[in-house]
Amino acid sequence: MTTLDGATVEVVRSYLLSAAEEMRATLIRTSFNPVIYEVHDFGMSMYDADLRLIAEATGLTFFLGANDFSLRKGVEYVGRENLHRGDVVLLNYPYWNAAHSYDATLFAPVFQPDPADESADG
Repeated sequence: MTTLDGATVEVVRSYLLSAAEEMRATLIRTSFNPVIYEVHDFGMSMYDADLRLIAEATGLTFFLGANDFSLRKGVEYVGRENLHRGDVVLLNYPYWNAAHSYDATLFAPVFQPDPADESADG
């Protein structure tokens, strides 16, 4: 196991938070719904392979940490073994997300490329 120094940890932490904020900015910029682009009524989170929160963009306080349950239930329902590169899952079961039938959870897995696969884009 590699031990990381404080500077490296801070660079990685800042990068992850920046990536979450970029996803937030893209959603706001491309949205046609004023509830999204004016009220910011959404949550934007990033999780590791064990479904632990690693970064979250600013938004409504209600959504801070609220995506955890929805993501866990979505992965449980689909099955981790059924998630592949390029998949996007959309669920709007109100008992698994924000309890409103119009609310939805959208998630996509990200896979680390296999170094042995020469066709991987890295």
